[in-house]
Amino acid sequence: DEARFDRNPRPGADPWRDARHAIDQAMRFAPIRMTTLNVALIDSIEAPAQDMAEFRRVSDLLTALFPHHPLTLYNVGSRMAEFAGQWEDGLALVDQAISITPAPPSAYFLTQAYRAAMVGSDAEALEAVADLTSTTAESELLLNYLAAARNGQVDVMQRCRALSAEQGL
Repeated sequence: DEARFDRNPRPGADPWRDARHAIDQAMRFAPIRMTTLNVALIDSIEAPAQDMAEFRRVSDLLTALFPHHPLTLYNVGSRMAEFAGQWEDGLALVDQAISITPAPPSAYFLTQAYRAAMVGSDAEALEAVADLTSTTAESELLLNYLAAARNGQVDVMQRCRALSAEQGL
């Protein structure tokens, strides 16, 4: 998370290198553990040195080992869509994760909202943010704001701006 979100950076540290080292250690000692593979998946696609071959390898392994685990399906599907540009296949996995989760967290709906914001109509963008309920997630606030702006919902825009300001955004 230090590398991904630039939080609590240590002076002189290389958080991506440190993460890669930790992942290498975990892969050596626990190569098929769900947590190890999910972290390896995130590193392979989100690190500056994006490794698409490694992403595909870890994605295939994760979905083969844990084909019905919602968080794994979401992690693979969202990154497949958002980072690799494989929207159709990625959204199918995200939809599967949502369908098998009794009360999916609002983050599970982010990928659909990103897609609707990019290529959907104004109505589709607004519909896609209906399940984004976090009042502290920067991405959710931004997507809600954009959908509201596209649909002339000034009151929602003002609420999103106020919530963002409370967080210093």
